[in-house]
Formats: sequence, C-alpha cells, structure tokens
Amino acid sequence: MDYAGVCQHKNMDYTGECQYKDMDYTEALIAEYLPYNAEVTTEITISSPGYPTPLQEGTRYTVRITAPRGKRVSLKFIDFDLGPRCTESGVEGFCCYDGLEMRRDGEPTSGKWYCGEEIASGRVFRSRNNVLVFFYRSLNYKSYIATTSHRGYEADVTFI
Repeated sequence: MDYAGVCQHKNMDYTGECQYKDMDYTEALIAEYLPYNAEVTTEITISSPGYPTPLQEGTRYTVRITAPRGKRVSLKFIDFDLGPRCTESGVEGFCCYDGLEMRRDGEPTSGKWYCGEEIASGRVFRSRNNVLVFFYRSLNYKSYIATTSHRGYEADVTFI
C-alpha cells in the first residue's frame, strides 16, 4: 500500500507520528484483550486454551458456532472439568471459579451456566437454530497465588 500523503494534517497520533490503520479499532481491541474469541463454521474438535493442561492465568472468551443454513449445531463433550460451584453464603450456586455459559439459540440472554463436572462425557447439546454460542471464563489463579488442577473442556462440533 502506498502511504504517501496519508498523514497530511490528519491521522496523526499525539506524538505527531503518522498512524496506519490495519484493522478496525473494535477488532483491534478484541484481538488484544480477547484473543481466544472464535467463529466456528466447520466440523472440528474445540477445547479450552491449553487443554488438558490447567490454565492458571485465567481468560474469558466467546465462541460462536454457525452451521450451514438448514442444519443445526451439535456439540458433544468429550471432557468437562472446571472449578466447582461456590458454596459460600452470598454466592452459593454460582460458577465462582470457572464456567461455561451455553446459549443454544444464539441469543445473549438465553444462556445456562455449567461448571465443575456438570457436563458428563458424551453429553450432547444441540442448537435450536443454526447458531450455538458459548461464553467461557476462568479465574486468574495466579493473581490469588493459587493453582488449579481442572483440565478445562474438549468437545466435538458437528452439523446435523
């Protein structure tokens, strides 16, 4: 790309240096702070970062799985081992450490949270339409000077 003349009186940063735009600002923020976000459109096996080695740093991300038109998403869990639900008063029943929110119709308010070992090996989730979305988050154990032995998850994506 020829950048000659691009920064004549505009597109300057606070230092007076010319900036070149490689991607949209929002895309750049997402890439920087949510590196594990994903769009899945093929039948593959997906897993949490580092699986089966426990992730100590913590993360959060969204995976959107889209089947071809006229098909639905089938997500079959091979393994699911996250931190358990909390038992402390005030937060009892929440996925306090790690959790996966499954949205079978792709809508942001339709999710159900799973943690611990609540999803048995072989359990299948099917989308209600051609989109299934899940949000995953794990605690940053290092910031609490703690560790985890929970492996994360692994699942097969197919279209039916």
